[in-house]
Amino acid sequence: MKTLIALALTAACLHSAAAEPPKQLIDNVMKNPGFFSQNCSGPRPRPFKTMPLYGYKRDWSDSKIAAVNFEKLRAQRLEVTHQVAREIDALNVKKSLQDFSRGEMLLVMVLDLNGVEDLSALLRLESEFDKVAYYRQKNFQMPKQIYGLNPHVQVLSVITAILKNEQAEGLDQLDQNPVYDQATRDRIVRLAKSFVDRVDPKNYRRGAAMSARPENR
Repeated sequence: MKTLIALALTAACLHSAAAEPPKQLIDNVMKNPGFFSQNCSGPRPRPFKTMPLYGYKRDWSDSKIAAVNFEKLRAQRLEVTHQVAREIDALNVKKSLQDFSRGEMLLVMVLDLNGVEDLSALLRLESEFDKVAYYRQKNFQMPKQIYGLNPHVQVLSVITAILKNEQAEGLDQLDQNPVYDQATRDRIVRLAKSFVDRVDPKNYRRGAAMSARPENR
């Protein structure tokens, strides 16, 4: 009898965890990512125009999402990706230019979940960053080095990661070692919009293109 009660309680707990609303789940992960690492040497400087493709490693960041939290997100993948799109649309671009911590965590979720459902929201966010990009500013003082990729670069990198996971056409048009400039930006956005326009969502790879296990990004 005790065994049956214990099993029933376990099942109830599992059901409760699985039923956690996506918004609440995302907020909880944001508050407590669950993994902390310290890089004693500190972040390494890099050229300002660094433009990594197909996702990026946040080697300048101490806070990452633990595998146990990724598993919770993966358990509700579709619902979470839809909520992430709403979260992306709610980001304040002006504030994000100073502090992109929330946006960065959302992008890490998109990368791990292969959030192709978020591609349109990413393009909307990218268009706002494009309006204030360095190449549209007069008398912009080009820094020689940076210690973290700016939000616009991060969004563009995640967009290319989704396109690669979805085996989108035209990725061979991107330079192997691109720089962050308007030409690269325009090329990435053109490929992404072409994918959204041409590919039926029924043919998205979605979760089938996720890595076998969650990765610390």
